[in-house]
Amino acid sequence: MATNPLEAFSPKNMDSTIYRYMDFTKFISMLENRGLWFSRANKLGDPFEGSMSLANLKLRPQLYGNDIPPDKLKEMEKIREKMVKLALVNCWHINEGESMAMWKIYGKANEAIAIQSRCRLLQECIQSDHDIHIGKVKYIDRQSDNPANFVPEGNLMYAFMYKDRAFEYENELRAFKLDLKEIPQDDKGINITKSEPPNSGMMVTIDLRKLLQRVVISPVSEPWFYDLLKNLLEKYELDREILGWSSFKRKPVF
Repeated sequence: MATNPLEAFSPKNMDSTIYRYMDFTKFISMLENRGLWFSRANKLGDPFEGSMSLANLKLRPQLYGNDIPPDKLKEMEKIREKMVKLALVNCWHINEGESMAMWKIYGKANEAIAIQSRCRLLQECIQSDHDIHIGKVKYIDRQSDNPANFVPEGNLMYAFMYKDRAFEYENELRAFKLDLKEIPQDDKGINITKSEPPNSGMMVTIDLRKLLQRVVISPVSEPWFYDLLKNLLEKYELDREILGWSSFKRKPVF
């Protein structure tokens, strides 16, 4: 069995419910391509993706001493900076119920959808691709030099599993892949410092029939949108019974 480099970030409960909120065009793209979109980390809108913390700067002299020359540390910094363009991420929200905050941020339009699954199902659907791994994001204060905010440096993937506490509301599970084929070769082998990927991400084929437990319709959508989605699920040979309205669609009780 292949080793999971993100095992330290595995969710405690693999049967936890996960949601991915999206607009209608992204939903259609998922159905048409039979897959999940993995965005490059530098396209996610967080300039601190893949970065270290002030705690790393403070603790490096203690950790490395004179074993690693300053110029080598600088070289490693440049490599990590480039890795942001090579890291591919697919993001989910861990929650046993829906999140109104997620609806408002990632499903702004009236025609929005949330797909519901479980951590275990996502892992099983991607396990045929040994380059993709899932992990639960940990939240830290990158502006603090407290050792509690240190980002482990032994694995280049680890930095992408830490985000600032300002994003803690996302309670994020991410599927992660390094796009190593985009790293160019020179006469000395791989040269990550010259990499510049030509695309903003990649679609990864996946068994949607296994992954999708529910397709949830935005609470502000109109009834006609339900009928449209029902027909789309039938067209793409998915079970129409997984379609349903958001729990926020219910009438209030007074």
